[in-house]
Amino acid sequence: MSLTTTRIVQLAHTESERVARSRSMQVEFARRGELIGAEVPTAYFAMTQGLMEGVNRFNESLNVDFPGLRLHYRETPGVTLREVIPGHDLLASVWRKDYRFDLILRFMTRATGPDLPLIEGHGIYPRKDANRVLLRIEGWVEGGKMTYWVSLDFKRRPVPLGDLPGRIVLSVAKEDPEFLHCDLFPKAPPSQEEPED
Repeated sequence: MSLTTTRIVQLAHTESERVARSRSMQVEFARRGELIGAEVPTAYFAMTQGLMEGVNRFNESLNVDFPGLRLHYRETPGVTLREVIPGHDLLASVWRKDYRFDLILRFMTRATGPDLPLIEGHGIYPRKDANRVLLRIEGWVEGGKMTYWVSLDFKRRPVPLGDLPGRIVLSVAKEDPEFLHCDLFPKAPPSQEEPED
């Protein structure tokens, strides 16, 4: 084979490998999109269920019925029916007086595939320095499994997804957004015994 023929064959092999790699990436991209499209709404509905249960638990535990003390919960019909319609946002809200937290399932439009869901939250705490809080929960596929990234005010936080509904209810009840990410049970410092004389 001549040098030119060898180069042509090498180029054909290189182009074939590039196309195969591109097709493989497209298939993987579509598979990840399907997994995210199925798992994120499921996580959202679990969170709204947790919000409703937390509000009910709080209200049932009150020892006195006093105006403005009870928490309130509301959800849109899509949340009630557990029905996802791409292009329509789903909303669940917890509030008391002027303190409110909305948890929303939104859909991000993509040019290369179906819309992808993500969870966002907006908290309003009027008497705090940072009176508005933004929450974003993004689903991500790592090693074939779903992982969730929780960000509060654009900072990633190591808050377990299952803890967030209770933290949201607690933050509204305590009127303090710090409960969304603070250590709820700080460890007591080790006791220092007095040395004997």
